[in-house]
Amino acid sequence: MAGTISGKYTEGRNLLISILGKKIFFANHEGYLKWSRMGKISQHGVFLENDISVVPTRIFYTKDQVLAVFQKQTEWPVIAKHEKGYQGKSVKKFDNFEELAKFVKRIQEKNIGMFLWQKYLPTRWDIRVIVLDGKAIGGMKRSAVGKEFRSNFSLGGRWKGGNYRRTTDCWRKK
Repeated sequence: MAGTISGKYTEGRNLLISILGKKIFFANHEGYLKWSRMGKISQHGVFLENDISVVPTRIFYTKDQVLAVFQKQTEWPVIAKHEKGYQGKSVKKFDNFEELAKFVKRIQEKNIGMFLWQKYLPTRWDIRVIVLDGKAIGGMKRSAVGKEFRSNFSLGGRWKGGNYRRTTDCWRKK
């Protein structure tokens, strides 16, 4: 979704490709339109169902729930990710309860359930794995640059392709 400002761009782009694809050649437009897109909560569920390691994650439905849990929090920072976020733009890092509470107060109550709350992992890198028919066929390592904690390319992160071709078993919890 490079160059997008909102998720609405994706829907508009898909409609345009679908309409124009009947009149103008687009490389792989049929396959692209069949590609399933999941929000972060759905992805998280798929990972758990398939015993794939995930960062400890919580989802809340009221502001009071968020504040009650994190008021007792002793390990900081904490990350919040919007369910429909992309390119790292919706990822927020909170170094203490006061920062988190200020953020929570700005969110409408009905939208609290749209956030995943996760333990912060200070690795500054991640690996994106490409899975086809249940097998890992490739991937890339993404690294944060400078003071930025997010590794997204759109935020200045660097990537390196590599031979991450392993069976999906190596990505499973031990």
